[in-house]
Amino acid sequence: MFENHFQFISKFQLKMRSLVILSIFLFGAALADVIPAPLPEEFLRKMSNIQPRVIGGSDAAVKQFPYQVGISTKIDGKFYWCGGSVISESWVLTAAHCVIGEVESLLLIFGATDRQNPYEVGQARQNISNFDNGQVIIHPLYNPSKITNDVALVRLAQKLEFSDYIQPVKLPSNKVYNTFANSPAVISGWGKIADNGTVVQYLQYGYVTILDLNSCMSSYNPGAVTQGNICLDNKKSGVSSCNGDSGGPCVSTITGELIGITSFGSSKGCEVLPSAYSRVTHFRDWIKYHTGI
Repeated sequence: MFENHFQFISKFQLKMRSLVILSIFLFGAALADVIPAPLPEEFLRKMSNIQPRVIGGSDAAVKQFPYQVGISTKIDGKFYWCGGSVISESWVLTAAHCVIGEVESLLLIFGATDRQNPYEVGQARQNISNFDNGQVIIHPLYNPSKITNDVALVRLAQKLEFSDYIQPVKLPSNKVYNTFANSPAVISGWGKIADNGTVVQYLQYGYVTILDLNSCMSSYNPGAVTQGNICLDNKKSGVSSCNGDSGGPCVSTITGELIGITSFGSSKGCEVLPSAYSRVTHFRDWIKYHTGI
């Protein structure tokens, strides 16, 4: 059933904090991957055979992506695996659909390539279970039915200690209208290798090209892709995001800036249509307002 979560299910439900039902849009599915386990620690020790990774990617080297974060979100006793990016010693940037709902806890993993190994050199972890003090900030205009404004911030319970393994990613300047069309970038995460998926345990990455936004808009139903998105040219690069990559980074290989946050893809399959990302420059003022960064 888990393999079908991305390709075939056009709607899934989560209980919202306000008990509102969250429905994923009909033409696609968000890229979060559901992985059940009794405890986060057991989940990390006993990975199932549905571990996800970047399609067409390669194993990342240690210290290659020090800004990469792994996020295990516990909702109603079930776990949802996503990614994120370190943007400061106190803040992680991710997708709204990764942290919305009646969240019981978040397990955040930093400095990791092997997410199964909590004893990996350079790796750090934090558990967050108190969400009453602005620990999770979801964009106020996030629309779960269309997956628009799909961005969120997580304030860490303890400040990170930066090292060669853990570093913040560079945020772009406030170039609101930069669509990055045809520019090169790199994505990373623990997303599926293919629609049917295979078992992996190491962080994956792949080099991509940003698709012209009008071309991406024409690939989806009207209104699905907006000015708040950028998309990957999956066909040109042979690399794509998939289940489990949600919230993870897309970084410009020219400037080293974070330009995208993994958001959604087609329910027909990860490689069928362009993968869509929330465009960081579109949300730059919002990020600065809440974090000061």
